[in-house]
Amino acid sequence: MKYFAYGSNCSPAILEKKRVAFTSARPAVLAGYRLRFNKMALRDGLPSGLGYANINEDCGGKVEGVLYEIVDQHLDRLDQSERYPDHYGRIDVTVQSGLHAVRCISYQARHDKIADGLRPPREYLNHVLEARDFVSWQYFETLRRSEAFEDACGCCGTMCEVHFVQEADRVHMLCRACTETRQR
Repeated sequence: MKYFAYGSNCSPAILEKKRVAFTSARPAVLAGYRLRFNKMALRDGLPSGLGYANINEDCGGKVEGVLYEIVDQHLDRLDQSERYPDHYGRIDVTVQSGLHAVRCISYQARHDKIADGLRPPREYLNHVLEARDFVSWQYFETLRRSEAFEDACGCCGTMCEVHFVQEADRVHMLCRACTETRQR
């Protein structure tokens, strides 16, 4: 089964963590769409301003990512990780990989799960940036310059890019310094 990834699943390590096996990974481009971080988080304990990757129709746009050949039996694991069908729908797309047009599946957020003005958490954006070897330098630089989610540190109150730290049944938003202090 061929699958086009454009968000955190561009990181082979993330797919492995989700126990989704693949036999190949190669660069691919999806024309007619644009990448936006407009998928709402919608998990308990997370702030409303968080945004995750989504592809939006845009006739002049293009999204670079990774074309995986995943093990057919692992499609259900991928569906579950993408919160299909409640949060993301599975769509059929054609990507360009090298000289070949390839039909594959991808995921697109449901209309009732998107909003404007959202930003990705830095940790999530770093996973997307692991696609460095699969995307053009220009595309990588555009992603690298994306604004990450900011909020007040739950410990010192500093307004900054916060890290999400899970402790017991609670998620804390902490600045880098407070995160490092707690991890000691």
